[in-house]
Amino acid sequence: MKPVIVALLLALVPSLHPGLVPPAAAATVYRWVDANGQVHFGQVPPRGTAYDVIEAHGAPRSSADEGAGAAPAASEPSMQERTRQFLQRREAENKAREEAEAKAKQEKETAQRKCREARDRVAFLEERTARRLVIPADDGNLARMEEDEFMRRLNAAKEQADTHCR
Repeated sequence: MKPVIVALLLALVPSLHPGLVPPAAAATVYRWVDANGQVHFGQVPPRGTAYDVIEAHGAPRSSADEGAGAAPAASEPSMQERTRQFLQRREAENKAREEAEAKAKQEKETAQRKCREARDRVAFLEERTARRLVIPADDGNLARMEEDEFMRRLNAAKEQADTHCR
Protein backbone atom coordinates (compact mmCIF):
# COMPACT_ATOMS: atom_id res chain seq x y z
CA MET A 1 0.00 0.00 0.00
CA LYS A 2 1.00 3.55 -0.52
CA PRO A 3 2.14 5.43 2.61
CA VAL A 4 -0.68 7.98 2.23
CA ILE A 5 -3.36 5.28 2.28
CA VAL A 6 -1.75 3.59 5.29
CA ALA A 7 -1.67 6.89 7.19
CA LEU A 8 -5.30 7.54 6.28
CA LEU A 9 -6.35 4.09 7.47
CA LEU A 10 -4.44 4.52 10.72
CA ALA A 11 -6.23 7.80 11.30
CA LEU A 12 -9.69 6.41 10.51
CA VAL A 13 -9.57 3.02 12.27
CA PRO A 14 -9.86 4.44 15.84
CA SER A 15 -12.91 6.48 14.86
CA LEU A 16 -14.55 3.46 13.21
CA HIS A 17 -13.82 1.02 16.03
CA PRO A 18 -13.01 2.70 19.38
CA GLY A 19 -11.81 -0.62 20.85
CA LEU A 20 -8.77 -0.45 18.60
CA VAL A 21 -7.48 2.76 20.22
CA PRO A 22 -4.28 2.06 22.16
CA PRO A 23 -4.48 2.79 25.92
CA ALA A 24 -2.11 5.76 25.65
CA ALA A 25 -4.51 7.47 23.24
CA ALA A 26 -7.45 6.83 25.59
CA ALA A 27 -6.13 9.30 28.20
CA THR A 28 -8.40 11.45 30.32
CA VAL A 29 -8.90 15.01 29.08
CA TYR A 30 -10.15 17.91 31.21
CA ARG A 31 -12.31 20.72 29.80
CA TRP A 32 -12.88 24.07 31.59
CA VAL A 33 -13.90 27.65 30.86
CA ASP A 34 -11.76 30.50 32.19
CA ALA A 35 -12.98 33.87 33.52
CA ASN A 36 -12.90 35.36 30.01
CA GLY A 37 -15.18 32.65 28.62
CA GLN A 38 -12.33 30.88 26.80
CA VAL A 39 -12.69 27.08 26.67
CA HIS A 40 -9.54 25.08 27.50
CA PHE A 41 -8.62 21.40 27.27
CA GLY A 42 -5.76 19.73 29.09
CA GLN A 43 -4.45 16.50 30.60
CA VAL A 44 -4.17 18.02 34.09
CA PRO A 45 -7.26 19.34 35.92
CA PRO A 46 -7.23 23.08 36.67
CA ARG A 47 -7.00 24.26 40.27
CA GLY A 48 -9.87 26.25 41.70
CA THR A 49 -12.04 26.00 38.57
CA ALA A 50 -14.95 23.73 37.75
CA TYR A 51 -14.14 21.33 34.94
CA ASP A 52 -15.55 18.42 32.96
CA VAL A 53 -13.74 15.09 32.62
CA ILE A 54 -13.79 13.80 29.07
CA GLU A 55 -12.84 10.17 28.73
CA ALA A 56 -12.00 8.57 25.42
CA HIS A 57 -14.77 5.96 25.77
CA GLY A 58 -17.50 7.42 27.92
CA ALA A 59 -19.71 10.32 28.75
CA PRO A 60 -18.20 13.57 30.00
CA ARG A 61 -18.22 13.89 33.79
CA SER A 62 -18.26 17.07 35.83
CA SER A 63 -15.71 17.83 38.53
CA ALA A 64 -18.63 17.60 40.98
CA ASP A 65 -18.97 13.89 40.09
CA GLU A 66 -15.33 13.08 40.87
CA GLY A 67 -15.91 11.87 44.43
CA ALA A 68 -19.05 9.88 43.61
CA GLY A 69 -17.23 7.12 41.72
CA ALA A 70 -18.21 5.64 38.41
CA ALA A 71 -21.92 5.60 37.70
CA PRO A 72 -23.56 2.47 36.34
CA ALA A 73 -23.97 2.30 32.60
CA ALA A 74 -27.79 2.40 32.86
CA SER A 75 -27.72 5.92 34.38
CA GLU A 76 -25.39 7.40 31.77
CA PRO A 77 -27.16 9.91 29.52
CA SER A 78 -27.85 8.91 25.96
CA MET A 79 -25.86 10.33 23.08
CA GLN A 80 -28.83 12.53 22.21
CA GLU A 81 -28.97 13.88 25.77
CA ARG A 82 -25.20 14.49 25.86
CA THR A 83 -25.46 16.32 22.53
CA ARG A 84 -28.32 18.46 23.86
CA GLN A 85 -26.31 19.28 27.00
CA PHE A 86 -23.25 20.13 24.92
CA LEU A 87 -25.29 22.44 22.68
CA GLN A 88 -26.78 24.16 25.73
CA ARG A 89 -23.32 24.72 27.21
CA ARG A 90 -22.03 26.00 23.87
CA GLU A 91 -24.99 28.39 23.56
CA ALA A 92 -24.43 29.69 27.11
CA GLU A 93 -20.71 30.17 26.43
CA ASN A 94 -21.44 32.02 23.18
CA LYS A 95 -24.00 34.24 24.90
CA ALA A 96 -21.53 35.06 27.70
CA ARG A 97 -18.80 35.85 25.16
CA GLU A 98 -21.15 38.08 23.12
CA GLU A 99 -22.23 39.95 26.26
CA ALA A 100 -18.60 40.46 27.28
CA GLU A 101 -17.74 41.73 23.78
CA ALA A 102 -20.72 44.12 23.81
CA LYS A 103 -19.72 45.43 27.24
CA ALA A 104 -16.11 45.92 26.12
CA LYS A 105 -17.30 47.74 22.98
CA GLN A 106 -19.52 50.05 25.03
CA GLU A 107 -16.70 50.77 27.49
CA LYS A 108 -14.37 51.59 24.59
CA GLU A 109 -16.93 53.94 23.03
CA THR A 110 -17.48 55.64 26.40
CA ALA A 111 -13.73 56.08 26.89
CA GLN A 112 -13.38 57.54 23.38
CA ARG A 113 -16.26 59.97 24.03
CA LYS A 114 -14.73 61.08 27.36
CA CYS A 115 -11.36 61.52 25.67
CA ARG A 116 -12.88 63.63 22.91
CA GLU A 117 -14.78 65.79 25.45
CA ALA A 118 -11.65 66.29 27.58
CA ARG A 119 -9.55 67.28 24.57
CA ASP A 120 -12.26 69.68 23.41
CA ARG A 121 -12.30 71.29 26.87
CA VAL A 122 -8.51 71.69 26.88
CA ALA A 123 -8.60 73.21 23.39
CA PHE A 124 -11.39 75.59 24.45
CA LEU A 125 -9.47 76.79 27.50
CA GLU A 126 -6.15 77.10 25.66
CA GLU A 127 -7.75 79.33 23.01
CA ARG A 128 -8.97 81.78 25.63
CA THR A 129 -7.50 83.68 28.51
CA ALA A 130 -8.92 84.11 31.98
CA ARG A 131 -9.86 87.73 31.21
CA ARG A 132 -12.26 86.60 28.48
CA LEU A 133 -14.15 83.98 30.55
CA VAL A 134 -16.94 84.68 32.99
CA ILE A 135 -18.27 82.43 35.75
CA PRO A 136 -21.11 82.78 38.25
CA ALA A 137 -20.02 84.77 41.30
CA ASP A 138 -21.10 84.13 44.89
CA ASP A 139 -23.77 86.85 44.64
CA GLY A 140 -25.35 85.20 41.55
CA ASN A 141 -23.95 87.71 39.03
CA LEU A 142 -21.35 86.88 36.39
CA ALA A 143 -17.74 87.81 37.07
CA ARG A 144 -14.53 87.50 35.11
CA MET A 145 -12.52 84.37 35.90
CA GLU A 146 -9.37 84.90 37.95
CA GLU A 147 -6.07 83.63 36.55
CA ASP A 148 -5.60 81.02 39.31
CA GLU A 149 -9.13 79.61 38.75
CA PHE A 150 -8.42 79.51 35.00
CA MET A 151 -5.17 77.57 35.53
CA ARG A 152 -6.89 75.16 37.97
CA ARG A 153 -9.58 74.39 35.38
CA LEU A 154 -7.06 74.05 32.55
CA ASN A 155 -4.89 71.65 34.58
CA ALA A 156 -7.96 69.61 35.59
CA ALA A 157 -9.01 69.37 31.93
CA LYS A 158 -5.51 68.23 30.94
CA GLU A 159 -5.52 65.58 33.69
CA GLN A 160 -8.86 64.28 32.43
CA ALA A 161 -7.52 64.17 28.89
CA ASP A 162 -4.49 62.19 30.10
CA THR A 163 -6.74 59.80 32.03
CA HIS A 164 -9.23 59.10 29.25
CA CYS A 165 -6.93 59.28 26.22
CA ARG A 166 -4.59 56.36 26.84
